[in-house]
Amino acid sequence: MTLSFLKNINLPELIRIICDSAPTEPEILPLVRLCIRLSLGYLRLKEHSGYYIREHNSATDQELEDLAADSVADLFRRSSTGHYIRLQHYFTPRLKNCQTTKDCFLLLRKLVMSRTDQALFRIFKNRDPEGAKLIRSIKLTVNKDPDMELKETVRGSVLIYCSLNAPPGSDQLPDSFDQAGLFAELKNVFKPKDTIPELLHKIGQVLRNFPFSWNGIALRDTVYFIRTFRQPFKYDSSCITYPDAELILQKTDLKDKVKNILLELCLKIDRDYVDKNKLTVQTAAAFKKSLQLITRDMLDGGVDRSNFEYIQSISPNISQEYYQYELRTRFEYLVRLLKTDLKLLLFSDS
Repeated sequence: MTLSFLKNINLPELIRIICDSAPTEPEILPLVRLCIRLSLGYLRLKEHSGYYIREHNSATDQELEDLAADSVADLFRRSSTGHYIRLQHYFTPRLKNCQTTKDCFLLLRKLVMSRTDQALFRIFKNRDPEGAKLIRSIKLTVNKDPDMELKETVRGSVLIYCSLNAPPGSDQLPDSFDQAGLFAELKNVFKPKDTIPELLHKIGQVLRNFPFSWNGIALRDTVYFIRTFRQPFKYDSSCITYPDAELILQKTDLKDKVKNILLELCLKIDRDYVDKNKLTVQTAAAFKKSLQLITRDMLDGGVDRSNFEYIQSISPNISQEYYQYELRTRFEYLVRLLKTDLKLLLFSDS
């Protein structure tokens, strides 16, 4: 590995300074530039592999450069004492492995690639939330199934079926394959109510019998097949008759059931978060009141605010940054539980 571009940076020494003290801005600036450079190179590789990162086909790389800078910006957050807490948290346990420039560079590159992937997923989630959820479901299925694994190649992620044999000496997908033929075979076995694990297993079965000597399929093709076959079975929202929540809640027993749902969530907050010192009593109270407001809005025409806006309306002192890094995961989990319980209640009694 050629690291000539690092000749002006003493990377092992700089990492030790970061772990032990608070480096000055002139000392940290070369590392900032290096991280942006690594992120930008990774983004270009992603685009070359078929990922559509830029929203517009820009003639320049300015959009990619801005995204690269945004991706690594969080790494350089500083504490009140001037320490780079993100970098300290990452490098301190690995300091014994940072003896050479090459070792430090490999660890840094891994960190930057991870942060860039997270930024890409956030972008993808905003532009295509359905696709983001589908990819997440596929990854969760692969993690639980010993017969499947996701492999990163220069052409992007590949879904590998371990029980199938790859061609000797081959470590990449072929340049082309009979996508239309594979599509036709999959159409015969897919069913509308198939779950993601069932769909992935059926893709593996088709590959096993398909005249195509490879043991995997590109992740983007997997997503394309699943979305295509699921598309005809989506309901047209204009044709759906939803139950009138107000009329349903006129039933006394359903009012009590909604109260019980909220009560169970409040007890869960106390049991899982307050009692284990994961939330303060004040923050827990804001969670509970926000869930009540979300319930009211859901039953009164729909939610028109973000989760953070509900929290801030109850507790204005909670900043967006604090919510994002300390509270969001827990509160969004509780909101998902609430929405699921309410939907089951309203539709089962409609």
